[in-house]
Amino acid sequence: MKAIDIKKDIHLLIDTIDNENLLKKFHNLLLQSFSSKKQSLWNKLSSSEQEELLLSFEESFVEANLISNDEVGNWDSKLSQQELDSIARGLQDLKEDKVISHEEVMKKYEKYL
Repeated sequence: MKAIDIKKDIHLLIDTIDNENLLKKFHNLLLQSFSSKKQSLWNKLSSSEQEELLLSFEESFVEANLISNDEVGNWDSKLSQQELDSIARGLQDLKEDKVISHEEVMKKYEKYL
């Protein structure tokens, strides 16, 4: 999808939103992505990851795509302690900015694939 098409889609999406709170959140999200002088998490995402995130955001407005809290339930109760510890380490790495994008990993290891 070209930039002009994305812009048109965003304009159409915004035009369909009547909820003022949702519009404010969307506005703040856009402002935050432009106002940060440091490299933001958004900028660390590859273009395909950014597109996927935007698509997920757009699809979250379709009621059929939503899952109730009851359906989600207590998902972590099915995980082993090792899995929970691994998630905790990953979240800590994220907080400490010890992450490598998927794109960087693929560049490094593409010769082995």
